[in-house]
Amino acid sequence: MILHLLAKSPVENALFDRMGRGDGILLQSANVWLASKEHHGAETMQRLQRQLIKIYVLIDDLQLFGLDEQQLLSDVQVISMEQMVELTISYSVIKTWR
Repeated sequence: MILHLLAKSPVENALFDRMGRGDGILLQSANVWLASKEHHGAETMQRLQRQLIKIYVLIDDLQLFGLDEQQLLSDVQVISMEQMVELTISYSVIKTWR
């Protein structure tokens, strides 16, 4: 299981093809928009969720970009920095994409 930290924006779709069942994605910085119901990337995020890939966003990033939890796709988990630390411990591999 890999936790993918997506700090790079924009994200190329080929990157998502490298992800598999049981992986997690932490959308960082402007990438939080990908988890928005209204974003053109929402369909890709929903496809990943159907593949049992978990999607996380930091509450600080949501606030920074003026989003709230009601604007996010269902099952996107909003986490704190402390929870992010715990998350990194729960995955065997961490991959940062910049």
